[in-house]
Amino acid sequence: MLSPEQLKQYDSDGYLVIENFVDPDTCSKLTQEVDKLIENIILTHELDKIFAYPNLTNIEKSNKDELEYFLSSGDKIRLFMNSDYQPVSGSLRMADKVNVMRKAANKIGHGLHAFNQLFRDITFSQKVKGVVKSLEYKKPIICQSMYCLKQSFSRPDAPGHQDSTYIQVEPNTLAGFWIAMEDITPENGCLQLIPGSHKDGLKRRFVRNPSKSEGLLSYDKDPVAYDQERFVSVPLKEGSAILMNGLVVHRSTSCKAPTKRDAYAFHFYDAEKSEYSNNNWMEFTSKTFLPLY
Repeated sequence: MLSPEQLKQYDSDGYLVIENFVDPDTCSKLTQEVDKLIENIILTHELDKIFAYPNLTNIEKSNKDELEYFLSSGDKIRLFMNSDYQPVSGSLRMADKVNVMRKAANKIGHGLHAFNQLFRDITFSQKVKGVVKSLEYKKPIICQSMYCLKQSFSRPDAPGHQDSTYIQVEPNTLAGFWIAMEDITPENGCLQLIPGSHKDGLKRRFVRNPSKSEGLLSYDKDPVAYDQERFVSVPLKEGSAILMNGLVVHRSTSCKAPTKRDAYAFHFYDAEKSEYSNNNWMEFTSKTFLPLY
């Protein structure tokens, strides 16, 4: 359970760092599980069906197949690659193939919490339940999860966004956990957040279009030009987590170190108070929208 001081800080800043949220052994097991997931994709010959994660900043640059792969991932465990991914050589040993794939990967989503036991265990742990109960959520629903992979060649700093842009519930009760699988620093791509920005409301929405002639997905407003000087770097030790309000503005930064930077993230909302929007990119399904308690 969060202390009154922690709750006050979360209310003020829109996020809270919780140290030692997951033990190092669990982090190691989750990292190894990702290798197994990638190996299984190689063994089942699914490589030709894998697409890059859509460019959500410039959605018009994503092709139709890429977007449809993304749109149908809400109730699956799917691997997304970086846009410059090149197919692995068939002559490589399996361990080398996995290593090459991992270095070119972007995310795995969005149903890890529902379909993989190790990720399910961490998502529905007593620690997670305790924190969410501290927020006084009566009917919390875990709605999506993803494993984020970042490498030294990752793109420049993102401009900033709100998670509630992509997962809208009315009124807003969306929040999420972002858990470091290793030490995450400004050098290897830690998150940056704007403290207090959750109090400024939702800036724009990312929606599924009812008419495909308009494009599968679109934003209802132009991009927001956030003041880059307001972003604060939030480094994390292995196993530490950021509890984040869905409205707080944050961004991923570039990874300049020669090491990877992995994190596991998942989102939840209070179904007692909020209704999930029917024009979200991810459609509601009881297979993955699971009660936390």
